[in-house]
Amino acid sequence: MVRVLIVDDSEIIRKQLRAFLETKKRYEVQEASDGLEAIQKLKADPDFDIIALDVEMPRLNGLETLRGISSMDLDAVCIMITSRSDFNTVIQAVRQGAYDYVTKPIDFENLLLVIDRALEKRALEKENKRLIDDLQKMNSNLTQLVRQRTKHLAEAEQKARTYANQLEKAYEELKSLDKMKGDFISLASHELRTPLVLIKGYSEILLRKRYGHMSEQVENALKIQSENIEKLSEIINEILMINNLEILENIYKEENIDINPVLVEAYESLKEFINLRNQVFKSEISEIPLIVKGNNKLLFYAVHNLLINAIKFTPDGGVIVLRSAMKNSESPSKALISVSDTGIGIPQESLEKIFTPFYEVKDIKYHSSGKFQFLSGGLGVGLSIAKNIVNQHSGRIAVESSLGKGSTFYITLPLVK
Repeated sequence: MVRVLIVDDSEIIRKQLRAFLETKKRYEVQEASDGLEAIQKLKADPDFDIIALDVEMPRLNGLETLRGISSMDLDAVCIMITSRSDFNTVIQAVRQGAYDYVTKPIDFENLLLVIDRALEKRALEKENKRLIDDLQKMNSNLTQLVRQRTKHLAEAEQKARTYANQLEKAYEELKSLDKMKGDFISLASHELRTPLVLIKGYSEILLRKRYGHMSEQVENALKIQSENIEKLSEIINEILMINNLEILENIYKEENIDINPVLVEAYESLKEFINLRNQVFKSEISEIPLIVKGNNKLLFYAVHNLLINAIKFTPDGGVIVLRSAMKNSESPSKALISVSDTGIGIPQESLEKIFTPFYEVKDIKYHSSGKFQFLSGGLGVGLSIAKNIVNQHSGRIAVESSLGKGSTFYITLPLVK
């Protein structure tokens, strides 16, 4: 229902307007005979939608009444009623906030159009006010959210700085512990080597029978002792190798080398053990030189370790394949080296761990004694050393394996342009 207040000193006009609007059944109409009565009514009941306001009235004219209504901050829209000759007053009224005007004698249909437009304007103003209020509320919420986020960010940055300091401190402590570990390994290895050299020397003297004849039983015991001394010496060398790999890299000279002869040398050094195990060795080494920048002694050691692993974990009669080729699918081109076997394979859950120092796929109690016997164990450092050497040569080492079917280790090294 649209509530209309008609303000006019002419009772006839008020009654005509009221009768016309009430026939439309959507208007609730009230009257006021002048501006003062209108203001009193609005103070008592401000909830009107349209105010039809005559310009010429006694006591308080239309413009004065309009100013009073404007000061009350109402939602109602004012429409001026004026004679045809009073346009200057109408212009002033519009400037002071009136929406539109109708002239006397009143065209009632035109009045309805003006009221409809005024209601549309009022609805738009209300919607605009609502949108502005929503926007201000959103802006206030956003400002509050930004403050909260800024506070949280500052707290997070403070925590990050604290964590960074703690991490830096932990890293320094780790470096110190690592150095202590390295120093201890070096010292312990040195202290172990000294008596080992003496024991080995005296064992060799005894085996040469420099102190006289010995029984066959004593001679066999000395041979076993000598073999185990040799094995212990190799373990110490491996520990020193993994501990001093960076030092060794700096000591050994780096140069352009063909990797293929290094592979042949690695195989030749182990050929005797492959033959002892009745294993089949296949060489698929590239006929094209594969020139890489590095150190042949360290690269030899990396491939040597991969071959030792293949020998130890491939049953007697199994197949070991050593390959090299140029890999052109990457830029720059790379040398691709692989060692494949038909051995026991590696469980999938262990593939990420086998390059970790001292890691063994199975418990050591499942390993046999010796160095090249099937399933013979070690310290679990060979693959770790190989990986470190390959990394120092800007290369990459990877493995594919299937339990019961065998494994293939890959080394890729950048070729010299």
